[in-house]
Amino acid sequence: FYGIGCQMVALDYHSYSLSVRQNKAFFRTNGSCGYVLKPLHVREPNSPEPRPLTLKLNILSGMQLPKSPTGIMNSFVTVVVVGPHGHQRKDTEVVRDNGYHPKWETDFVFQVEDPEL
Repeated sequence: FYGIGCQMVALDYHSYSLSVRQNKAFFRTNGSCGYVLKPLHVREPNSPEPRPLTLKLNILSGMQLPKSPTGIMNSFVTVVVVGPHGHQRKDTEVVRDNGYHPKWETDFVFQVEDPEL
């Protein structure tokens, strides 16, 4: 919503939905004051374009994950990078029947075209 210039967005705070979590993360960059200044390249037409960023994540392991109601735990990690040009999603392999100490040791690489947005 904010990337396209919305000044006010209605959110349902009765549930901790994806929209509420994104809103909290977005405003956390400015001390949760409720106002985030747009990046310079959006405000000033002649300013330089931002350089793309390569984000590298190493997913190592989990520890004592909560059990499912069936008692069988098939563990995996999902990482989503949210941006104005779309979302990027990557998943680890599923570690079957191991919620106590699953190990993935997986590297994820994301290309972020406009890191300031």
